[in-house]
Amino acid sequence: MNRIVIVVTAVFLAGCSHTKRPETPEAVAQSYVTAVNAKNRSELLALVHPDCLSGLSSLQKEYINDTLTRNFRKAIPQEHTVSVSSLESDTMPFADMLVWRVKPTHQIQIDYSRGEYSSVTIVRDLKKTEDGWCIVMPLPNDKNLKKYKEKKESQQD
Repeated sequence: MNRIVIVVTAVFLAGCSHTKRPETPEAVAQSYVTAVNAKNRSELLALVHPDCLSGLSSLQKEYINDTLTRNFRKAIPQEHTVSVSSLESDTMPFADMLVWRVKPTHQIQIDYSRGEYSSVTIVRDLKKTEDGWCIVMPLPNDKNLKKYKEKKESQQD
């Protein structure tokens, strides 16, 4: 199973390097919503900054794959709002737990209601490249990657 995940991820990564990127953060949000609602892994992966995906170990690729898969748990309704904010701090969030290969400069926030007393907020970090805007995905540091591996192995038993 893990080999299949790694091969599929590698194929997607190879195809993502030449994709036209969204021209605005709002367009990233719309492309994200479209990819999530279609459960389209290749479209979602194409939104990720290429430096976040290059030179990954097989365990890091598996982590990225699992992280992307979690995006497909719930559809995002058309009645959602998007806001964009600049990140001004030099301090990266969760720096003691995560490795940021790319420093994000902006965030998008997608908000929607699931009922009278329930709402969902999705936050994604962004950075502009010469090709357009991309989602920045951090990786767990070595300590947390080890915990991830142990958890995955315990689930397979």
